[in-house]
Amino acid sequence: MSNNIVIYSLLFLFFSEQAKAAAPQFFVAIDGQQKGPISLEQLKGLAICDVINEASPVWMQGTPNWTDLKTCLSQLKL
Repeated sequence: MSNNIVIYSLLFLFFSEQAKAAAPQFFVAIDGQQKGPISLEQLKGLAICDVINEASPVWMQGTPNWTDLKTCLSQLKL
């Protein structure tokens, strides 16, 4: 898992400027801690790197509740 944390950190730094301007914004729970706001690209990167999975809790800007990543992405039709 430590490699995934390094990859997550690099992705976060790489996309940090894009995340500020991109919409919608997301928050994700990783190891019980809320992370964000992050962009859709960052969210996808975390999934690709296996930092999060379909069952990971995600909150999307404009929605009332947290949901799992699979449901969140289906709402976006991705």
